[in-house]
Amino acid sequence: MSRITVTQLKYLKAVAESGGFLKAAERINVSQPALTRQIQALENECQTRLLRRTTRGVLATEEGQTLLDAAQSVFDSLDYAQNVAKSFARKTLRIQSVSTPKLAEYVRLCRDKLDGVDIDVSIATYDRVLASLACGECDVGFLTMPEEETGFECMEMCRYPFCAYVPPDHDWAQRKVISITELAGQQIITSPRIRRSRQVFDDYLQEFGVQVGGLRELGSVETIWHLAREGMGIGVLSCTGAVTVENLARLEFSENITIPLHFVALRKHSRSRLVNAAVAIGEKYLQRGQELEIVADPVILPS
Repeated sequence: MSRITVTQLKYLKAVAESGGFLKAAERINVSQPALTRQIQALENECQTRLLRRTTRGVLATEEGQTLLDAAQSVFDSLDYAQNVAKSFARKTLRIQSVSTPKLAEYVRLCRDKLDGVDIDVSIATYDRVLASLACGECDVGFLTMPEEETGFECMEMCRYPFCAYVPPDHDWAQRKVISITELAGQQIITSPRIRRSRQVFDDYLQEFGVQVGGLRELGSVETIWHLAREGMGIGVLSCTGAVTVENLARLEFSENITIPLHFVALRKHSRSRLVNAAVAIGEKYLQRGQELEIVADPVILPS
């Protein structure tokens, strides 16, 4: 009994994407007759035409496209397997992170304990870090994980507080602490919904039953501060410390309004020996579940 092979699926994909047999054969470096034989064998197995010739070239039939769609997970798995195979010989540890002091601490640990390993570090938003982990473009990451995500091994490192910012002439400027419930009816200036920190903040608003007067979304921390300084609304950001911003007062929340930071990697069976060693360093030496105190020299989280 014949079976559909990965090679046949790859050849079908190449022809459909290239628009012709000759271009596809050149692209995947096989002879055109060999390519044609594999496509014919695949069509015989499926008992239907999978490709059709048109004035625009060779295109997938409806059945052919359905088969390619069904095989996409196979192609994704192959790409991931290739990344894993390359990682066996790679001596570079790739780290992606939202902006956090924990990153510098972790990089120092890895440099001390992983001899002969280069370390590639990049800063990104949480969704980019998550996507890079999923597709194998990075090995470990620091980010705030959505609760519904599976397929990853993650450990909570610490929690960052949310802070509010108002100009000196605001009624709250002389206060140190406010309640999140006092944001009801207020114009809030904060990060876009795509940011994980914003999603966590929205969850807190819902949890405490707070209906704000309006939400202005901005991707730049400096612009949020500028508009808050101009009295356009109350700035709300997650941060690691007591941000001293000219002509702005920082306010803490009386409630436990925090955002977690996770140390994340793929599950052990999907990792190389190098990544396993890097994960072990994070698990052993990084402090877990710590709520960071308000200190100087802060970092605003772009997560």
